[in-house]
Amino acid sequence: MAGHPTSPGPVDPGADSPVATTAPGGPVPETRAAPRRDERPPLPEAAEDFLRDYGPDAARPRRVLALLSDGRWWTANDLVRASGVAHAVVASLFGALEGAGELEREPGGDRRRLSSPVPYSGAAGPTLADPVAHLLPAHSRAAEELARAVAEGPASDLDLDHVSATAETALRRALFLATRFDLRQRTLLCVGDHDLTSLALALVRPDARVLVVDLDERVLAHIDAVADRLGLPVRTHTADLRLGLPPSLREGADLVFTDPPYTPDGVDLFVRRGVEGLADPGGGGCSWPTAPARPRPSWRPRPRRVWCARGCSWKPCGRTSTATWGRSPSARQATCTCCVRSRALCPPRR
Repeated sequence: MAGHPTSPGPVDPGADSPVATTAPGGPVPETRAAPRRDERPPLPEAAEDFLRDYGPDAARPRRVLALLSDGRWWTANDLVRASGVAHAVVASLFGALEGAGELEREPGGDRRRLSSPVPYSGAAGPTLADPVAHLLPAHSRAAEELARAVAEGPASDLDLDHVSATAETALRRALFLATRFDLRQRTLLCVGDHDLTSLALALVRPDARVLVVDLDERVLAHIDAVADRLGLPVRTHTADLRLGLPPSLREGADLVFTDPPYTPDGVDLFVRRGVEGLADPGGGGCSWPTAPARPRPSWRPRPRRVWCARGCSWKPCGRTSTATWGRSPSARQATCTCCVRSRALCPPRR
């Protein structure tokens, strides 16, 4: 519109003009497209191949590459804590980069760093705003107690796919749960809790009831000790989730939180047990940290023995250590779901 403040107005034929003109029928001058703000320089081939395999979920390993681009030595667990990416993804990325000669290992140690970090400087991408950072300063006492609880807690059991969370991570989870959901006089069930999310929530929301079910009795004893010392409303229960929830935990929770093993069978098992614990599956809900859509094929959990109610020892017959287990019709021996489908029993381990 002529005269509008943003309108260039009519072009004066005698004045210098930025508008290029051509004779009728003449060639159109080439114009260079303005660079897009989200364009990044390409990464080395091994990294690009790895990200391409992950498809839309490539933002996760890209966060790990961004951390590695600083050229420092990193352990896999340190990268897991700093990035929030599953250990399986970090381990697979290590394997791909080491195979391509992009990663070097510390002599005599388990830390790694990029051989040449400069080409990875464009790995970092945009990040979402932190939803709970503004809440942290008001919970300094909870942060101190959680730091002590994490430091005094039992070591990780890799057979159970444990990777310890930091005290700050546990506090952030609790703050998210306490602000996203109304947990006053409500019951939260933690399905597995090596990360001590139950204690964090009880510190943040002491008027909530918190229940924990886990296989690791060391973790449960530690949670009990901390809860007793601080007077927190946390109660623990021992159970092998492959055999189901204890009857006292079924259909009694308003909300379920779980950070399951990052395998399809592990996620399926823990979420199923969480749903079993909900008082109202239609009105309640399950909350868990996001995990990769599919695990990298280079990582497999270790197979473990399991024991049936009669004390016989059996070994999982095929897939992963997180296969769902149940009772046979005779209730005398344990069988895994893949065996039940094939109408065969797992061979006994004498």
